[in-house]
Amino acid sequence: MKKCMILLFVVGNIPMIFATLYDLVARLETERKCDGCELSGVYLSGHDLHEVDLSNATLDKAILQNANLQRANMRGACLYWANLQSANLQGANLTGADLRKANFWNADLTGAVLDGANTMGTDCNAQTSLPYGYACKFGQLVNEAQEIKQRTEEARKRDREHFLEFGNCPGCDLAGIVEIDMGLMGADLRKANLQGANLQGADLRSAQLQGANLSEMNLTRSNLSGADLTDANLSNTDLDGALLSDTICTPGTKLPEHYRCESMKVVKY
Repeated sequence: MKKCMILLFVVGNIPMIFATLYDLVARLETERKCDGCELSGVYLSGHDLHEVDLSNATLDKAILQNANLQRANMRGACLYWANLQSANLQGANLTGADLRKANFWNADLTGAVLDGANTMGTDCNAQTSLPYGYACKFGQLVNEAQEIKQRTEEARKRDREHFLEFGNCPGCDLAGIVEIDMGLMGADLRKANLQGANLQGADLRSAQLQGANLSEMNLTRSNLSGADLTDANLSNTDLDGALLSDTICTPGTKLPEHYRCESMKVVKY
């Protein structure tokens, strides 16, 4: 995660940074490019900076209020504590940028790219227009997609722990789990997601698998005798050597190639 580094040279009692800022701003306005530039504290309020290249530039505490930064390339830039109130950042590239403590009140970030950006403590308000997947919550910029992903991963972890401890786990997300020769006799796995899981050799006798996603699984050598596969999806699942005595199915059961449902029972042909 990028952190800002502030470089300040002093000539006499005058910081040299002020002697060079004018030249850098002039370069930015004429060449539309100042990648990697040291622009800490620069005053660019109201400036037209559309499509400029400020990649990896240092702009901590910069005043960019009401600036037009539409489609600007600010990839990897340091905008720590920058003032971007009412700025136009539509379509700007802020990938990997340091946006900590930046102020985006009333700013327009519609279509901006914020992948990998550090938004900790970033200020916003109800009038801040944000790209898809982001929201302003309690005055802070939040990556909702990341939050959802984190909650999903935590829920999946809990599901797997419950499954391994109890076997019963209706509606659980167990996609890709690998457990060889597991005892699951009579287990309740209705509507569970087991896509891509490897339960080779599992004892699934009389298991409740109604509506479960069992596609692309490895169920070789498993015992599914008496299991209920009503409306279950076993598309592309490997049932080689599986025991299917009195395994229940319905017209809604999706079976792999060379298997079909006859008289409510799974048969191999």
